[in-house]
Amino acid sequence: MLHKIAVISFDHWNYDAHIVSALRKKGIESFHIKIGDFKYKSTWERIQNTFSKVFLGKNPKLKKRQDYILEQLKENGFQNQILVINPELIDLEYHLAIKKYTDKYIAYLYDSVSRCPVKHLLEGVFDEIFSFDKADVLTYGFSETTNYIYFE
Repeated sequence: MLHKIAVISFDHWNYDAHIVSALRKKGIESFHIKIGDFKYKSTWERIQNTFSKVFLGKNPKLKKRQDYILEQLKENGFQNQILVINPELIDLEYHLAIKKYTDKYIAYLYDSVSRCPVKHLLEGVFDEIFSFDKADVLTYGFSETTNYIYFE
């Protein structure tokens, strides 16, 4: 049986792409939805976003980035597992939609809950949450893991 895994992250430093590469080397079909790859379709769209942020206090780009995740999942189909790194960057309603594309929905926290709040995502969203923060592991029952730092 072919195993499919999607990794969703902003990937500021291009570390997370290495996870997908390592999975592929193990013969696992995988792809990376890099939220940071979202691009405006036009200059006009960029201008509209700027005006919305300045005058309405709303940032349509945040919604469009999340819509981009769902578009990528529709394109790539059902996944055996989906790993979200830094899940606080995604709204609850999108997490629930993403979860429909997998049997196992996993989160990895790059930071502590006190620095990057995820309390709104703790009830029934993820099948497993990994954290390196020992206090968060004890407080919330997360699965303990090491801090992910990529080395060649």
